[in-house]
Amino acid sequence: MPRVLGSLAQKLLPQRQVQLPKRKQQAAVRGPDAADFGGGNRVDGKAFVAAALKDIAARVARGEKVRAVFDIDDTLVDTRGRTLALARDWDRKNGTHYFDKLTLQQVAFDAKDTARVMDLPWDSELSFMKFWDENFLQGERFADDGPIPDILQLAKQAKAAGAEVVYLTGRLAARSPFTIQQLQKFGLTDANEKTVVGKPSQAHRTPQFKTEWLAQSAADGWHLAFFITESKRDIATIQKGIPSVPAVLIDHAFNGPEAVRPDTPVYPRVVT
Repeated sequence: MPRVLGSLAQKLLPQRQVQLPKRKQQAAVRGPDAADFGGGNRVDGKAFVAAALKDIAARVARGEKVRAVFDIDDTLVDTRGRTLALARDWDRKNGTHYFDKLTLQQVAFDAKDTARVMDLPWDSELSFMKFWDENFLQGERFADDGPIPDILQLAKQAKAAGAEVVYLTGRLAARSPFTIQQLQKFGLTDANEKTVVGKPSQAHRTPQFKTEWLAQSAADGWHLAFFITESKRDIATIQKGIPSVPAVLIDHAFNGPEAVRPDTPVYPRVVT
């Protein structure tokens, strides 16, 4: 899920006043556990999508139009590699070594949290946040992402079952050529100008943009087998706007704090 810091000064100054102890910082980076999804009562997302794949095949055989919709960042691709590469680039640019020992597993949701994992000084934290904010969503940086094999395989299975697989992302539509190249590199050969759907501009809020696109798709006569993402924010918005669309949440350290319905299928964690 793409994220943009916006005004750094407005966001940072009140937040920096309280410095978490390092142990608590690391716990925050680790992300949610099963308790965040209702513990043992949560719906099995893996079983849910397995049943959905069978349903896709049956519907397609009856002549129905079916779509399976996938988020991209931290769903199909691991953006921690992008932040890690940016951290190393920032170090080289500034002649520093703050991120020499940063590992992929330590990379947090955004620049601020990643900087605090490594205890950067205040002025350096601000500088890295500005650098990250300017570069994270640039299409050329998508090449730093790693694949998430389990979900890439799920997209291939949905395609094989007969669905049109759509890659619905908060990335800008203007950067779709980079996204298409990335997805094809990871084996999703059906990624093209039609199936990769990005935002027209940053003025569009990502959850609302996705909700509106899904609603229009349903209005156009498509059966939506499922939408899958790691973002609780996306799912919470979709569940309020079009509750009939099955939304599958991937258990992830970057899920976010938003509340989703108790019956939301939760796919087991696929990155560590």
